[in-house]
Amino acid sequence: MKFTQFLRPSGRRQTTEIYRSPEVEAKAREVEAAGGRFEVEVLMEGVVSLEVVMDHEGEVVSVAGELVKNGPGVPDAVDLLVTIAHGRIFDGKHELVLVRDLLVPPEDEDPVTQELLEDELKRLSG
Repeated sequence: MKFTQFLRPSGRRQTTEIYRSPEVEAKAREVEAAGGRFEVEVLMEGVVSLEVVMDHEGEVVSVAGELVKNGPGVPDAVDLLVTIAHGRIFDGKHELVLVRDLLVPPEDEDPVTQELLEDELKRLSG
């Protein structure tokens, strides 16, 4: 399955392929056919941000997202991301969330999460 990877520090984009089980890749193809886009970025401190976004009613919405430490946990996080995105698109179990709404941290948010959100906002704005 293909992810658009955003490279630091400029946010330059490149295509990265991640190979998963045939079942997960089949769900990923269905998500893509519905308009979902897979994105990945290695954030500060070695945290990997995985996200599925899509256009919905003129807005970019976040369908699913996972943060995971870069390493052996990434493949499982990809599987979870695909499963959640597929369920949200096809089963309608959860509402889609506007990406801009995800980028407004609550007042009591911890500093690390706040920094991750600010980095993501800069990437999307740039």
